[in-house]
Amino acid sequence: MPDKDSIRKLALCYTLLTVAACTPLQDETSILQNNENALAERVSYMNRIISIDTNDIGSRASFLSGSDELTLTLVAETTPPSFRGITLQANEVVVRGHLAYVGYNVKGETFLGSVDIFDISDPSRPILVSGIIFTDTDINGIGVYGDKLYLAGASESIDYSTPAILRIIDLEGGKLTNRIRNLDLPSYAATDVDIFGDLIYASSGAEGGAISVYKRNDLTLYQTIEIDDARGVDADSGNIAVVKGTNAGLTVFEPDTGLAKAEFSYNGATIPNSKSTIEIKQGKAILGLGDGGTQIVCLSDGSVIASLPQIEQTGLDSSLSVTNAATAYRRGIFIASGEAGVYVALSDSNFNANACLVNNLHLIGKLVFDDLQSVNHVTYRADLLFIATGLGGLKIVTVSINNSSPDGDDTIDNGP
Repeated sequence: MPDKDSIRKLALCYTLLTVAACTPLQDETSILQNNENALAERVSYMNRIISIDTNDIGSRASFLSGSDELTLTLVAETTPPSFRGITLQANEVVVRGHLAYVGYNVKGETFLGSVDIFDISDPSRPILVSGIIFTDTDINGIGVYGDKLYLAGASESIDYSTPAILRIIDLEGGKLTNRIRNLDLPSYAATDVDIFGDLIYASSGAEGGAISVYKRNDLTLYQTIEIDDARGVDADSGNIAVVKGTNAGLTVFEPDTGLAKAEFSYNGATIPNSKSTIEIKQGKAILGLGDGGTQIVCLSDGSVIASLPQIEQTGLDSSLSVTNAATAYRRGIFIASGEAGVYVALSDSNFNANACLVNNLHLIGKLVFDDLQSVNHVTYRADLLFIATGLGGLKIVTVSINNSSPDGDDTIDNGP
């Protein structure tokens, strides 16, 4: 991400129209695509069983017991969108009801992002129904509430005081529209966003980062809380929390007032500006903390109730196998481990149960794909696993675990 001087230089170049000195901004900054036939060209369907490799996880390997059966089936793959020869990278997936929202960005100093929407009513044949490309804005985080899509991003536009923005798009019939509004946020990039009740929580970082809380009805700024390198925010069942990167931390908020009520610190996330994620499950937070691995904490007191260390893979530098994200549903956890791929762990407990309890969390192994790229994000909902693999696009996998209690189904998280 460019620094403030770079942004000012870009703005000056744009103002003086000195094309030789810098790249001009695009006249058209959003390209909408709602033609399902055209979008279908990016989707490939299959019905392929995914095996689990247990050979390279050392002493942490735990094999399935006689009462456990885990079946993974790859049902679809999607190539990422591209713009003027640049391929975007899948980096975020959010599921609400029968729709899945996928965010894309580009590494480095290029500002370019996109969003796809999938209809997953038929889990065996998800349909790409809508997409949009932003020619001047990275997309880093996604929130959904009602007929609004909220995007945390970073823009090169001179209309904002810093690159970090919150972009709000009207949805119509489950598809994207060109009705877009933007809010100016502090710091270099907005990293995540979620909505609870009447309040919108948007995180931004790194230096000078914050949680910006807006009123959902009129988009007025309610309050700003300084949190350097705020990386992820999630809300569920009356709990709102923000995870901090670059020395891991967690801030928990009052659900009705939006006021911070507790702060906790953890080991990990020592790599500057690296990805950290949070996913709340019934009073528990599943944290992906880079070199701190996966940590599951109780939001009532901040205690770590279970953890899995960063994956270490033979022949792969540890900086390439950090925990980019972790996601849980019912008894399973899937871990996005960069170039090391996707790992799965099981527990005897149901993560969707309302208790700060995780019994016998044990690593099973690595999911084996033929062409897996570096894994940036994973989301596991309603027995579907979504894997964002950067330049490799999106993979959608059905998951079947026997003895999985149906209690606490969270197909729809928050928001009507």
